[in-house]
Amino acid sequence: MYHSISDRKALEKSDLWSVNPKIFSSHLDFLKDSNLEILSSQNLISHIPKEGVVITFDDGLKDNFDVAAPILLEKKIPFTVFIVPLFLEQSFGNYMNVEDLKELAKDPLVTIGSHSLSHKVLSHCDKLTQQKEIVESKGILEDLIGKPVDMFAYPHGIFNGNIRSLVADAGYKVAFTSVNSFNPPYQDKLLINRNEIWNSDTVSSLNEKLKGDWDWLRYRKNLK
Repeated sequence: MYHSISDRKALEKSDLWSVNPKIFSSHLDFLKDSNLEILSSQNLISHIPKEGVVITFDDGLKDNFDVAAPILLEKKIPFTVFIVPLFLEQSFGNYMNVEDLKELAKDPLVTIGSHSLSHKVLSHCDKLTQQKEIVESKGILEDLIGKPVDMFAYPHGIFNGNIRSLVADAGYKVAFTSVNSFNPPYQDKLLINRNEIWNSDTVSSLNEKLKGDWDWLRYRKNLK
């Protein structure tokens, strides 16, 4: 799970979620050279393979389009971007706009998913608001890109059984948490675990996360 791929020096040290493009490229080269297949999230609809890795981005930041996508597409690596539709309207320029989204969605290596309508903490919302966040985001994105949106990422990584049920009812086929752990073949497809990738992650620490050495991080989260 990535967020931002940025070459802005000020962000490299201060923003945990902004990974330097050269470091990001080294991560991808390591993955390509490993024995792990880099899968599209669409592969998870039919089954969860014994081995493999899926690359995802949360929030739909502008640099996902400007910086990350060109690196990934040049290396022919599939990836998924989770979009917050109301962020597409932001005027301060940190997020992709509608034109960026439509252009990105055209590429067969790219999967577009929903990250809720406005990135609210869903467990803090009443059921009507939860439904609005989950259902309307799917409809808006499908109208914009002209394709089914089958993937969902829980905003802030927070979920519970009721929220999971609403995601299922909305028609999503795969949903992602931010729980650091591997996914066995029997994993609930609406509760797919992901490893957080930080700006401090070298190829060595990325490898450690893939092997499960950092899975203890899941215990710091209170999933209610």
